[in-house]
Amino acid sequence: MSADSYPTRDLTGKRFGWWFVVAYAGERDGINYWQCHCCKHVIERVFAEPDILKWKADPLKKHPSGCHEPNGVATGCIIGLWTIIELAEHLKAESSSDRTAPSWKCRCACGTERTVNEEDLTSWRTLSCGCRPQEQLRAELRLRRERAWQSFSKAMRRAGRRERDSKWTTEMQQALDTFQPACVNCGTTDHLTTDHVRPYARGHGLEPGNAVRLCVRCNSFKSDRGPSELPPEMARRLETAAARFKEFWEGGCPATAVSEGPAAAEWPPPALDPALMVLLRALERGGDDSVGHLADWFE
Repeated sequence: MSADSYPTRDLTGKRFGWWFVVAYAGERDGINYWQCHCCKHVIERVFAEPDILKWKADPLKKHPSGCHEPNGVATGCIIGLWTIIELAEHLKAESSSDRTAPSWKCRCACGTERTVNEEDLTSWRTLSCGCRPQEQLRAELRLRRERAWQSFSKAMRRAGRRERDSKWTTEMQQALDTFQPACVNCGTTDHLTTDHVRPYARGHGLEPGNAVRLCVRCNSFKSDRGPSELPPEMARRLETAAARFKEFWEGGCPATAVSEGPAAAEWPPPALDPALMVLLRALERGGDDSVGHLADWFE
């Protein structure tokens, strides 16, 4: 297969069933092929693009590794530099129940062909014919496995978020952006995000009554905590803002509605007395008389 020309459709990094596309493997007879990594077993395999795109009716979905052999090893799988060609000749006639550790005819990336025991393949004892150091290949496989699992975890989180946030529409987001143009906790208009009042991590999706606008800093402080775990004032602001947006949305988003920041009329807070600011700065510097002067000011 030739990999000189890259296809228009880029599948790299996408998940199909239990497989992740890791690289373009070239073109043959007008069909693009892609190298895929299984997230269950530390193996790779080259699939034709049509088989990948119709994966729901393909072996990519029927079994994590696309086969029913022990440890996911099968014809076409790639482990290290070995590509498995077929079952060794002397084992082809044997039934699967008679063999515990079959051997496979494999081709190394350098072109060398050899019969390799399955245990040596799956345990990473033999990852090439010797053309490259084994430790170097093991390190590369560990890195690939780590990246594959990271990609798998991200894909699962995205799928879960899409399912939980299925009630949230583009129109709702636009209405929330209009109704809450500032962070409902601190009032800033910079770096705003849409946050779940009752956390997504505990199964709550975005919907009117559970969505507010928070800046990145406030969102990071809130993290995945629910209102009962937040400072009371912050919890009150979030719950009040979420309830008001729900009323706004269910009321048909009237154009006369007042856009709100944190607790509407409470923001921005009144400026501090200049004299108090001087006392607070003196307290920060550790002045000996600052505490007494501050107490006098409050009295």
